[in-house]
Amino acid sequence: GARVCSAAGLRDWLGPRRGVRHKGFVLAALARSVDDARSPMEVRLLRRWLRESELAVPLRNPVVRDLDGAFVGMPDLLDVELGLVGEFDGEVHRSRARHTADARRHAAFRAVGLEYVEFVGTDLRTPGLVGRRLREAAGRCRPELHRFVVVQ
Repeated sequence: GARVCSAAGLRDWLGPRRGVRHKGFVLAALARSVDDARSPMEVRLLRRWLRESELAVPLRNPVVRDLDGAFVGMPDLLDVELGLVGEFDGEVHRSRARHTADARRHAAFRAVGLEYVEFVGTDLRTPGLVGRRLREAAGRCRPELHRFVVVQ
């Protein structure tokens, strides 16, 4: 059966092997990879978060529950201390059903005290925009209102 492998595990396996085609290319790609990401655009958002926002390194795809243990959601990126959620919403989020589900999900995050900021493709092509929007959202965060726990 198929097994999941981490980037570090693949790097360790590949390292001592000789004669592997395109080994340098693969090692370079592994150096830029993020193990717990669910999409390439999520990785791009993470990189912009880290490069532009001056905020803490966020958790990636953590399970968020309310204080009663009910599932709230699994945001792309989460600064737990601030209570800041960052998400990339691509084309799959444009259908009526998905948009409705997303609106409910955003409300659920806000109900437990999380500040939510979403990004789309053009946002990631505008220099400085991600960092500015994240810093603005961080200014709206109210940690004293947090009513959530995170399960990694």
